[in-house]
Amino acid sequence: RQFYKAIEHLQQNLWLSQHLKDLRGEAIALMNLGNACSYLDQTEDALTYFQKSLVVTREVGDRSIEVTALHNFAEFYYQLGDSELALQYCKEAETLASSLNLPLLQKLQELSEVVATSLSKEIKRT
Repeated sequence: RQFYKAIEHLQQNLWLSQHLKDLRGEAIALMNLGNACSYLDQTEDALTYFQKSLVVTREVGDRSIEVTALHNFAEFYYQLGDSELALQYCKEAETLASSLNLPLLQKLQELSEVVATSLSKEIKRT
């Protein structure tokens, strides 16, 4: 129930950011909405929010937020069982995080290992 309340607040935050033309705030609100919807298994809504967040993030040009958006995609697709797509987003985030020397790099490397292992097991089953 609290997640639904959180979504309401995030939607208000999104509206306000859009109204104020605060693209950075809009990108963050979209990412947070994607995470909340993903948690509630609202897959289509989560994907829509994540896609919009990446577009806005790239429009803003804040590469550190872009790393977070890519990380969200990697986690999202991994949870959906699409290890190939998850690994693709994870590697893209890793490359960018490495070039920016971001602390998130270690977490991305760990996620890449987990996803790659999962993908390897999927390939062996087929």
